[in-house]
Amino acid sequence: MPSSSRKRNKGQARKAKSKANLTAVVEWRQPNNSVCNHGIVFTDYPCSQFIDTFFQSFAQKLGDKRSVREIGLSSVGALDIAYNKFPEAVTNNCNREVVKKSIIGNGAAYVLSNLQFMSLGCAAALLVIDSYAPTSITLPGKLADHDAKNYLRNSDILNGCKRSLIKYFVNRIPCKCLEESYAKIKILTPKIGVCISCGRREDRNSLYMCTGCERVMYCNKACQLAHVHEHKQNCKRYQTL
Repeated sequence: MPSSSRKRNKGQARKAKSKANLTAVVEWRQPNNSVCNHGIVFTDYPCSQFIDTFFQSFAQKLGDKRSVREIGLSSVGALDIAYNKFPEAVTNNCNREVVKKSIIGNGAAYVLSNLQFMSLGCAAALLVIDSYAPTSITLPGKLADHDAKNYLRNSDILNGCKRSLIKYFVNRIPCKCLEESYAKIKILTPKIGVCISCGRREDRNSLYMCTGCERVMYCNKACQLAHVHEHKQNCKRYQTL
C-alpha cells in the first residue's frame, strides 16, 4: 500500500540521516595533516573508548530531534553511558584532560561545519565534565553553580545562544580557527538569554536579572513575581555559595 511505502521510505531516510551524523562524528576524529585538529589529543584506552562511546551514544539518542532541550538531554545521557563503561577516563585527572581536549576539538570542528546541534552537544558534555567531583559516584547532570557569572554564561550556551557557544570554544582551542566566525557573529548577533519563568528567548540586554542570586533572568516583572515561590529556596542557597 502507498501509505506503507511512505512510512518505510521515511524510516529509511531517518536511519540514513542518523548514520550520516555518526559518520560525521567519526570523520572529525581522524588524524589529517592537512586539516587543523583544534587540539584533539589522539590516545588509547580508556580515553579513546570513552570518546567513541559518548559520540556514538549521542548520535543514537539524538536521532532526528533538534530542540535545544533534547540536545542537552541526549548529550548528558550519552555521557552517563560512557562514564559507566569507562569511569577511569574521567576519574583520573590526566585522562579527563585528554577527553576534554578531544571533545573541545570536535566541538570546534562542528562549529566550522555549521552543525550547531553537534557543537552544542559537545559543550553540554564539557560543562557536565567540568562539574565532576571525585566524591561523586557518577557524573552530575547539572552545571557547577558556585560562580554566578559562569553559571549564567553556561545557561545561555545550553539554552541555544549561538554567540555564547562559539565564544566558549574560541576560548578553549589552541588554534585561531574560530576567530573569524566569532568576530562576525559578535557584530551581527546579540547574546540571547531565556526567561526562567516563561521560557521566552530574548536579547540578554532586555531581560531582568534576579538581583539576589544573579543567576536567573526574567523577561518582565510579572514573570519574576510568578516565579518567586519556585525560585526562593534556590535563590537563598545561591547567595550562600
